[in-house]
Amino acid sequence: MIYALISVAGTIICWVGPQSNRGLLFAGIFLMAVQVAAGGLAVSFAASNVAGHTKKATISATTFVGYCVGNFISPEIFGALPGPLYHAGFVGSCICLCLVVVIGAVTYVVLRRENAKRDRITGGHSGLHTIDEDLSDMQNEDFRYVL
Repeated sequence: MIYALISVAGTIICWVGPQSNRGLLFAGIFLMAVQVAAGGLAVSFAASNVAGHTKKATISATTFVGYCVGNFISPEIFGALPGPLYHAGFVGSCICLCLVVVIGAVTYVVLRRENAKRDRITGGHSGLHTIDEDLSDMQNEDFRYVL
């Protein structure tokens, strides 16, 4: 989430920054690239926050499809025609990055509440289930979500 906020700042700098200040625009591009570094973490985070083989495979595949859709849409949003300002591209990037922040914040709150609920019910980890049982995260009351 923090990486996305840094990238939002870079996107806004490139979007509304003065075109005459090349150094500022260059810094904005570097700030936008911070989100790319977090991409691998986001993919692994999604798959590690579920239990059960089928569910992990489904989440991994869904995340990959989303990544592919983003790679398909991005060149269409930026395009070559509106250059060198790329207004639509920076607006689209800003909207997507803001959605990442909102989705991340909502996910954090929901998973934190679920962890607290499970702690209240079981009084902590009960150790009744093992990884060999292949239970989903909803079936295994010992499972805690990574925040």
